[in-house]
Amino acid sequence: MSFRRHGLGVTAVVTVLAGFAACAEAEGDAAMPELDFDAGMADSPIPTPTDDVEGGSSDEDAGARSDSSTEVEAGLPACTVDWCDTALPIPDGGSLRLMDVWVGSSTNVWSVSAEGKVLHWDGTTWSVVWSTDKTLYGVWGDQDGTIWVVGAAGTIFRGPNGANFTAVPNGGVTLDLVGICEGPRDAEHARSLAIVGAGNRVLQWNGTTAENGDPVWDVSTFAPTSGREAAFHAITCVGHDVWISGMWNEPSDTGGRIFVRYDGEPSWTRIRPMPTDLGAANEGAYWAIWAAGPEHVWVRGSQNIIYATPNTDGGAPLWRSETSATGLTTTTDRRRAAAWGSNPSDVWIASNSGRIHHWNGSKLSITATAKTWDVLSSNLHGVHGSGPNEVWVVGDNVALRRNQDAGTK
Repeated sequence: MSFRRHGLGVTAVVTVLAGFAACAEAEGDAAMPELDFDAGMADSPIPTPTDDVEGGSSDEDAGARSDSSTEVEAGLPACTVDWCDTALPIPDGGSLRLMDVWVGSSTNVWSVSAEGKVLHWDGTTWSVVWSTDKTLYGVWGDQDGTIWVVGAAGTIFRGPNGANFTAVPNGGVTLDLVGICEGPRDAEHARSLAIVGAGNRVLQWNGTTAENGDPVWDVSTFAPTSGREAAFHAITCVGHDVWISGMWNEPSDTGGRIFVRYDGEPSWTRIRPMPTDLGAANEGAYWAIWAAGPEHVWVRGSQNIIYATPNTDGGAPLWRSETSATGLTTTTDRRRAAAWGSNPSDVWIASNSGRIHHWNGSKLSITATAKTWDVLSSNLHGVHGSGPNEVWVVGDNVALRRNQDAGTK
């Protein structure tokens, strides 16, 4: 199913340079300057990973710490009102900065870390099943049981059943890849995998392969008319539509940006939050996005949270700014926030400000990450779930599982 543009406010088709990565990626990724800007619902169960791991190293017995789940570095008890802490295999004297999480079921959860680790939760224990020397930012599980991970300098790996991870050629893209998602498969869509780069690229794969079996990527390049840079930070797949959010650096039009590529269309459409004078909400980057269609969109910005809800009069979606959400902490992290929802009345937003927000269909609330309601000291980078009762949030040295007996306060 594809959500179309009906009900949108002002939109504009953004011209992009799209092409197959196998043919055109030599135009200078490496020369692009680094910028100081810094979720699809196809959640199919995946077999538990085997012990036969190749292409990297297994770290399950590499000096890992098996902490008691009753306490973590941030001082969390095992369960608060809303969340339950889980013990992570943090090396003695080291750290484990979890950047993203993907949830297939209560016994099949995957995460990746800035230290290059791929981790799996089997229902009781986290274990490191593979590692690389690359910083990893995003993880996704497809319906075949393959785990995909993306990271620094164009890194893409895939591991059938979570094992035997191998590098996937990306056509020469060298930007940091920070997010990945996929829509459902059907007779018209063999694959619909999408990856967003931290600069100005989006890679999409429809299942077409080269003679050697490598994916042939359709690469979209975003170019502000001024010649300045774009910087994208988040991606979500809604049916077969792909949504991205980030930062647009134009002299007369700098601020957060939302784009969507509707199924079957060659160009991307800019989504302009209405009203356009959201003030500080429209300043800075949009670090996270989750959508259930054009009338249900949530974005975590540098300053606060904005969201679109249906207009009861049948007009364009109503955009609002939630000013109670504090601004994000300024860091060099590629992922400063994340958003995911099981439906339009159950949306979660985590950020490096140490807060986890929840939308219940009518209001935005802060959930308890500590009994005292203090802000969690850990930066939070990822959130995902397989349903309303199986939601995970990950961050620096922390992996939180939604307390199914919780009550948002």
